[in-house]
Amino acid sequence: MNRLLFILLFLLQTAFYIVWEQMGYSFGSVFIFVGTMVLVYFRRRYLQMLPYWAGNLSDIPKYFKLP
Repeated sequence: MNRLLFILLFLLQTAFYIVWEQMGYSFGSVFIFVGTMVLVYFRRRYLQMLPYWAGNLSDIPKYFKLP
């Protein structure tokens, strides 16, 4: 998922949330949270990013040291 598609999907999700809340339905915040996590997952997968526990700790500045 490239950057443009990520931004468009996020904006579409936000617009859907606003309409959802205006219609009087609840649990819109759960939709936003889960949807954002899914978008971030696919964005990271597209960029072939490793999770922080599987990557090289030297990528994370000054907070962790290599053993």
